[in-house]
Amino acid sequence: MVTPEPSPSCVNSPEADTAVVPVALVQRTPTLRAARFAMPTSEIFREAKEGMVLLGFTVQVDGTPDTAGATVLEASHPSFIPMARTQLAGMRFWPACRDGIVVRTEVAQRFRYKRGESVQLLPPPLSVLPPSRGPWRIP
Repeated sequence: MVTPEPSPSCVNSPEADTAVVPVALVQRTPTLRAARFAMPTSEIFREAKEGMVLLGFTVQVDGTPDTAGATVLEASHPSFIPMARTQLAGMRFWPACRDGIVVRTEVAQRFRYKRGESVQLLPPPLSVLPPSRGPWRIP
């Protein structure tokens, strides 16, 4: 596994802050850096021809998503959830920065699946969420 380089805006950061910082307090929100997506298998389309999953997760200071703590916020059908979780594990981000220091931030990403097509990340590319663990609503 390749460890991502620090975000360009945090290159000279002397350290990383492991606290989850509210989005309102960061100068640079996390952004998608790279993704490795497998083509969805035909098995996930047995009960639905297309679908969507919205996952909430924390982007760590090294740019990896916290897949163990990822939460399904919405899903059009449960058959798409395992694929979304697998694809989240293949994503890497430029982490958020506050005062030039890399920080952890909670975000959400919407995955769209359609038979015969590769996964689509629906805009906005990365929805940034408040740090609350309550019911998350994405406009």
